[in-house]
Amino acid sequence: MANKLILEVIACSVDDAVAAQSGGADRLELISHFELGGLTPPINLVLDVVSSVKIPVRVMIREIENFFVEDERIIERMCDRIRSFSSLCVDGLVLGF
Repeated sequence: MANKLILEVIACSVDDAVAAQSGGADRLELISHFELGGLTPPINLVLDVVSSVKIPVRVMIREIENFFVEDERIIERMCDRIRSFSSLCVDGLVLGF
């Protein structure tokens, strides 16, 4: 049995997400601040995107531009964000560090 290829598209807005779904995306990776390599999006954006598309949405967890997380406050903030997303209908999380 051959593996099915999955087209995952990065989205930064509801418009991006809807366009990606219309264009044939199988899954979304939702981020903010594309120009910084992708950061954790606001919870309101996650709610809006999840309610606007039918394809799975994975959410980026990355609080700072630096890929090295050594600050306890940043780690705690990431954990808080993960907890806030846990009650939403997201397909998963993408860890960016």
